[in-house]
Amino acid sequence: MTLCLFCAGLTAVIPISMIVIGAIYKDECPTQPYIPLCLIVTGSFSFLTCFTCVFGCLSKRRKTSDRTHDVSCRHGISGLLFICLICSYIAGDVWIFKAYEPSYEDPSAPDYCDKTLYLFSCWMMNISFLLVGFGGCISALVGWWVG
Repeated sequence: MTLCLFCAGLTAVIPISMIVIGAIYKDECPTQPYIPLCLIVTGSFSFLTCFTCVFGCLSKRRKTSDRTHDVSCRHGISGLLFICLICSYIAGDVWIFKAYEPSYEDPSAPDYCDKTLYLFSCWMMNISFLLVGFGGCISALVGWWVG
């Protein structure tokens, strides 16, 4: 249980940083103004996903008859959050990579985007793809090993 809470707390740092960077640089990307919004939305959904994980860890400790209802409700919420995350990642990819590579120098240029905002957004998307791919490989390996 402590390990679950520690991992959820550690992974909550990334969504919080996405929300903060998106809010700080909200108006700093005229070439694609949806990039900061995407960071805020994706970070929020990711944080809510972490929150449901923590709630799941805490609810496992309860020994009540309503636990089955809690589990099915939590799975429904997790599924809905997962669908929202997928949609926000797809939209973010389109917006981020459509603006590739913006001008970082002149704020009056039509293709200007703040360097910190743009590179942070690119790295968050790339890291998320790497983690999904790594998780898929590990799941396939475990499935092969067990099956």
